[in-house]
Amino acid sequence: MKNNLLTQHKPLAIYSKLITHSLPFRITLLLIVTILLSSSSCKKEDPIIPPDLPPLTSTGEMTFGCYINGEPWIAYVPPFIPTEVHLAANLYLKDSILAISATRVSNTLPREAINLQINDFGINTGNFIISNTRCYANYSFKCNSGIANNDFNLITDSINTIDISFFNLEKRIVSGTFSFVVSAENCPDETIQIDKGRFDISFGIIE
Repeated sequence: MKNNLLTQHKPLAIYSKLITHSLPFRITLLLIVTILLSSSSCKKEDPIIPPDLPPLTSTGEMTFGCYINGEPWIAYVPPFIPTEVHLAANLYLKDSILAISATRVSNTLPREAINLQINDFGINTGNFIISNTRCYANYSFKCNSGIANNDFNLITDSINTIDISFFNLEKRIVSGTFSFVVSAENCPDETIQIDKGRFDISFGIIE
């Protein structure tokens, strides 16, 4: 009886061996292992600057990003630089000014900054035309050596706007979008397009 049982199970064992040693099975197994290894290595990557823009939110997430000539730009300062902050925003109540400053710093890129300011803000949502008078916007960068500074001038005949979509004085949260075009002081014919900008910031209040 025992020999009969062994004889009955032997074909199953042979069939299983044929499957595991067949070429399609081995190729499938190799693909699965490759996918698992590549996904594991991707999880370990931790880029200094995230690859794309933050989502549009209005909950004080402290995010700020845009595209500069089609390349994603996100405010970020590494934790080992305690003297810098990636985002700062203040509402000056007496003068009714909303000022936002965003900074990006890394080991390989120059220090970059985008500044937005709305004068006579009025503590309200709405669309503000950037014209360097009531509404101001600026982009600048400084090389890590600190020697070269580059400021860019607003091109006033372009569509330059800041749109405040959410403002809550009690929660101290402001969020919105922006876009503007600038050119370098030493190269006025070369323009820099800053678009699809978005921010969601918790701001301070200065009386």
